[in-house]
Amino acid sequence: MVETRDGDVRETASKARSLEKAGDRLAAMEVWRAHLAGDPYSAAAHGELGRLLFKTGKAAESVEHLRQAVGLAPSKKKTWKLLAQALRHDSEGRFEAWSRVLELDPTDAEARQSLALLLLERGDGEGALRHAKALAPATPAVASDPVLIVGGKEIYFEQAGRLERGDYGHYRGERANFYPNDRSLSQDDAIANYFVKGLTPAAPPLAKDSCIVAFGSCFAAHISDYLHRLGFRVATKTEKAAYVSTMNDGIVNTYAIRQQFEWAWLGKQPSVDLWHGYDAKVLGYDESVRLATQRLFDSADAFIITLGLSEVWYDEPTGEVFWRAVPRPYFDPARHKFRVVRHGENLANIKAIYELIRARRPDAIIVFTLSPISLTATFRPVPCTVADSASKALLRSALDEFYWDAGPDERLFYFPSYEIAQRAFDRPYIDDRRHVYGHVLDFNMATFERYFCQTGLTDADLAERFRKARETDARMMREGHFAGWDIPLNKGPMASKG
Repeated sequence: MVETRDGDVRETASKARSLEKAGDRLAAMEVWRAHLAGDPYSAAAHGELGRLLFKTGKAAESVEHLRQAVGLAPSKKKTWKLLAQALRHDSEGRFEAWSRVLELDPTDAEARQSLALLLLERGDGEGALRHAKALAPATPAVASDPVLIVGGKEIYFEQAGRLERGDYGHYRGERANFYPNDRSLSQDDAIANYFVKGLTPAAPPLAKDSCIVAFGSCFAAHISDYLHRLGFRVATKTEKAAYVSTMNDGIVNTYAIRQQFEWAWLGKQPSVDLWHGYDAKVLGYDESVRLATQRLFDSADAFIITLGLSEVWYDEPTGEVFWRAVPRPYFDPARHKFRVVRHGENLANIKAIYELIRARRPDAIIVFTLSPISLTATFRPVPCTVADSASKALLRSALDEFYWDAGPDERLFYFPSYEIAQRAFDRPYIDDRRHVYGHVLDFNMATFERYFCQTGLTDADLAERFRKARETDARMMREGHFAGWDIPLNKGPMASKG
């Protein structure tokens, strides 16, 4: 290779920069052409002239000089990048140029991204994904599905081992969690990524000697049974004097749950008979029961509270809300009315419950959940399917607003039992379309165990349970409700007695 005159190149570069800065690129190009007439082997001169030609839209001539530049100085990454950009209509040439950039600097994100896009154009998704995964650490992480490649008006992100394409016409923020597709749910980390991320403790907080109080709708009753079988100390299973033990899955609206805390800890008693047992008998406000409830709450290390519905019956003169529907022998149409508890009321009740617990048990774990079981019937003048959707939405929106507005509390959680039942399975409900199958229920319980209970259950164990539950779910899809005698229809679903 013929050596170039470095001093002359520096002098030419200074003169050309001054002209370019003054806005006269054509004059700057002529300076470099003159230099090349006397020094045709100057890589710098070819590179700068190629750059200026590209800037002025003369791509073909630009490529000619940039090729000479990289031939004379093949280790100049900047020149290879310019060549790759100039070869806009030559995908093979661009691929070669970006590959050389990557050889010179394996950390170059622009080269990785460009090569991934070129491979996608060729239909080589696996090759694109390899570059995309290598690119990920150099780009902002985006939740469970990192956005890896941005090209023009399209965005590519990894999901379940493949690159998916989306619209990049709108800003998505620094982080985005994408909705799972069928392939996503087949991954070992599906539950961690798509259902519990950001919602669970760093390590399971509940030991077997932790005192657990669980009541509300069905999930609390089932988690009580499940944890009791595992040997955990579930006070609402063993201490039967309190109504939250004997009626734990019958206290399902936010007013009814709040009443139990205010009665136990504040001595606040309804002015009329609101509480009735499963047999429709009046339970009353016996002081011994209140004190038993108080002792139960005072000893609790964890509260698991499941909300069930937003439709209530109430006593119109006092405004006080019944646990459930009014038993027929006590129904008075002049004073007993029906209504829907709206978002703001539910939010206020949840806040009051939380504040009472924190005032009396500041270190307790608090877990709120939402039951996936539908209404049996509605008293509204609309189809039950519509009423049920509204009932769950009112509770879920109140829980969401409360949870995210509560401020820092490392012992407060929302557990997505509702979302797991609704979104992790294709056919979660038995033939009544209200209660979930045993395999759906069992997996929900196992997910709670993995993230909240110190039993040693691992991510791999949970993934295997999910795989088996999904296999059963697939059988139900293929063969219907009676796919196998071993799949319970009316045994073990998340039954609601309300």
